[in-house]
Amino acid sequence: MDKTAVAELFKVKEDNIEWFSVEDTFNRRSHTLEGWMCKSDGPSYGSMVITKINEEETSQVIYSTPKLNYPFDKNGNYHFPKAVELLVYNKYDGTNIISYAYIYKNEVYVTYKTRLTPVVKNSGKFGAFKDMLEEMLFKYKVGIETYVKHNDENLSFELYGGRNKHLIVYKEPLDLMLLFRIKRSNGHILPPIIYIEGLSKPTCYQVDKGSNYVELYKWNQKEDEDKLQETELGYEGDEGRVWYMKLETGQWIMVKCKPATIEAIHWAGGISKNIIKATALNVLETEPYITYENVKKLLLEIYQERDIDAKADLINETIAQIKFELEYEEQILTMYKEIGIGILEDKRTVMRAISQKIPKQKMGWAFWVITNKGNLTVKIN
Repeated sequence: MDKTAVAELFKVKEDNIEWFSVEDTFNRRSHTLEGWMCKSDGPSYGSMVITKINEEETSQVIYSTPKLNYPFDKNGNYHFPKAVELLVYNKYDGTNIISYAYIYKNEVYVTYKTRLTPVVKNSGKFGAFKDMLEEMLFKYKVGIETYVKHNDENLSFELYGGRNKHLIVYKEPLDLMLLFRIKRSNGHILPPIIYIEGLSKPTCYQVDKGSNYVELYKWNQKEDEDKLQETELGYEGDEGRVWYMKLETGQWIMVKCKPATIEAIHWAGGISKNIIKATALNVLETEPYITYENVKKLLLEIYQERDIDAKADLINETIAQIKFELEYEEQILTMYKEIGIGILEDKRTVMRAISQKIPKQKMGWAFWVITNKGNLTVKIN
């Protein structure tokens, strides 16, 4: 399948289709995967076609995680579809990971991708996505890959927690949560009503049949807004919820529901600082460094170039802030390592030693960094 055919399959312009050639490092017999990936914002975002595995020609479509939409427009008008069933699950804020299967020489292999990478990889010293995922797979790999190999479904997860912080601050240092299933044959979405050995189930909220969608949506927003608290590290609480709505055709669609504060960050003033920050952190999924050029490249998927260039100063300022924060966290971890005592062994001694080297107002940040990104239980020198 060539570039033109892939663009037609995903219903996008050819400019939004990019070639890839990567090693599948999640299988002991490393395979080279080649093909085309869709970079266009929309339902096919991140989907790809594998056209060659090692030297063997093939044509395997891998559907990705589509961008979720709000059920209203910028004027506040709601547009809910008619649905025969509604399921509401918690929304998690981290890095999207898809566990997908491909066939090579009549054998099924399972590997993992982010939205915009064909296979999860580490990206520079601040983007250890592969390392973090492999940590989780040590616990969940058997359950995940058994399910994927024996069903016509790939699985979409969120890799979330303090060590992979975005906007929401989580108590868990790192975990993996199932979001939904993706039919391999047609890309249709299915809710996460399955059991994966060892994996926690996502929070599912009770929904009364016959509920008024607009009233229920606003109530969901209020519940999450009431739990949300802003801290120096970000927001504590939930990023929102995902509504899975089953249409009369039997197909499921997803709708996102975020508390007013988080929603305002998304909608406010076009390209806001928080949108720039989230985009810059997403850059680390594919690039070792955050630069104006690669942040702009991702923003161009949604915004006009003139609007992005008008925010050039804010983009550069935000990039500088992120770099400072990441480098400062690295300094804190270096101090912690030099102390040589795990914080769970002697919290008081560790924090007293840290307090000699950083300002008092940074101590909360330091504690968070150590408990989320440091070795907690043993001496590390």
